[in-house]
Amino acid sequence: MTRIVGSLLLMLTNICFTANAQSRKLIIDCDPGIDDATALILAMQYPGFEILGITSVFGNAYVEQATNNALRVVELSGRNIPVYKGAEKPLSIPIETPPDFIHGKDGLGNTNQPEPRLSYQKKSAAEFIVDITKKYPGQVTILAVGRLTNLAEAIKLDSSLIKNVKEVVIMGGALRVPGNATPVGDANIRGDHLAEDIVFTAPWKVTMIGL
Repeated sequence: MTRIVGSLLLMLTNICFTANAQSRKLIIDCDPGIDDATALILAMQYPGFEILGITSVFGNAYVEQATNNALRVVELSGRNIPVYKGAEKPLSIPIETPPDFIHGKDGLGNTNQPEPRLSYQKKSAAEFIVDITKKYPGQVTILAVGRLTNLAEAIKLDSSLIKNVKEVVIMGGALRVPGNATPVGDANIRGDHLAEDIVFTAPWKVTMIGL
């Protein structure tokens, strides 16, 4: 968990230092999870980020719980940021049981949070990603801190997404260190191999921040 939080801090620092005088438009694609809830809270505190939306995906919790957790974090922050429910399973492999021995049954350390009063948007995560990047072509950075399934589904939905996105910044991978899911693999990349292949082979700018 310490390495994951360290990766999150490095990722956010990287985006902060590359931002210009204008605010950086962000989509945060996540699976909250203690670590991703931390990322959301940190990102919301930085005045240089304009968070256009939060998209949820399966991973640290099933997507229904991850979506509720994202809504709860937004609610507690007092921010008006829309949340979009994303993929509930990988593109080509069976979904694995969420690691409740790490994140708890609720994904937030069994803190027994009440159900959020906010609701997620009707549009799917993939649809939102495609639509918002068309609205702001070349301006949106996607911060992906979970499985890459939503991004892959968005590319499959409309490949023009690739030219409309400014940059994709990914928390994932284990190049020179052991993985956190297997001896050589981290949970985010290993969790959907096909989505990872689609995202990394697309002709757009990708920055990977591994363990």
